[in-house]
Amino acid sequence: MFAKKKKVALRCLVSVAIAFSIAEMAERWIGSTPSAEVIAKGRYRLTGNASLGYEPIPDMTATSSSDSFMDYVEASNSLGFRDYEHAERNPGVYRVLILGDSVTSGHHIKNYKDAFPAQLEKILKKKGREVEVLNFGVNGYNTQQEVEILKDRGLKFSPDLVVVAYCLNDRVRSDGGLLAMLLNLGDGKGPRRTGLGGLLSESHLARLLEFRYRSVRSVRSEYGALFKDTVAMHFEELSKLSSDHGFAVLIAILPDFRDLDSASHRGDYSAVKKLADKASLPSIQLLPIAQECKDDGDPPLFVDHYHPSAAGHACIAHGLSAVVEVAME
Repeated sequence: MFAKKKKVALRCLVSVAIAFSIAEMAERWIGSTPSAEVIAKGRYRLTGNASLGYEPIPDMTATSSSDSFMDYVEASNSLGFRDYEHAERNPGVYRVLILGDSVTSGHHIKNYKDAFPAQLEKILKKKGREVEVLNFGVNGYNTQQEVEILKDRGLKFSPDLVVVAYCLNDRVRSDGGLLAMLLNLGDGKGPRRTGLGGLLSESHLARLLEFRYRSVRSVRSEYGALFKDTVAMHFEELSKLSSDHGFAVLIAILPDFRDLDSASHRGDYSAVKKLADKASLPSIQLLPIAQECKDDGDPPLFVDHYHPSAAGHACIAHGLSAVVEVAME
């Protein structure tokens, strides 16, 4: 009886495979499958992962930053980040992975080595620490996208410590209209860069079904969570990831540099700390550290109220280094 059922099941599978093959050949002959084009602007492209919305383009070199969303002149690494290349495994080296937005990636900074992640690595190595700092900062990302890029690309690097460089605008969309622009370039039909993986991405029939499915959905509804305040939810998710994968977390609350002379955003800093506390995530306020740097007579610490100068990045790196050293003990 079992052998008979097995034969029937095998025949069904063979029939399905033959039918799929015939349909695949027919679709290739008809040629009605939309091409899997990349919808891109500057250094960024739309992705089928609705929790990310867009992603940085890998291995991209620019000779000018004057084009919209080109951001910097240097080359991105093979993951699209403004950083050097990192091996997936580096035994015996303490790994710090920093999530963040344009502040972390070093907007307005000419050399990536002057951004605080690279400066943090340099400071710790000078102290004799075996450490590696990975810069996962992406222009315009909010907390949801940062946690998603950690899951999508960061976990394979087995970080020991994940630092979320939290900017006070992370509770709203603040990407300069990049996501909306990419969606408009996609003619409201979603990314033509297929979300299928493996052999399915090479199948014309599978791509046709995927694109047809996308065409009847509301793309803006699909990406809608990116336009909402989901910080609390993703702090909780980060806490769970920390437990599941065995890494520590630090929420580093970046300063609004207008507060160097006032405390107009005091409530915003407190609100983020409360969200971190609720998710059992340690946090550090970097505004007091920036105020100390200012009092010490450092060069101008900022380019605009969110983005540090090279001196401001150095200040942040020194402030973080003490906390990271404690985490390494």
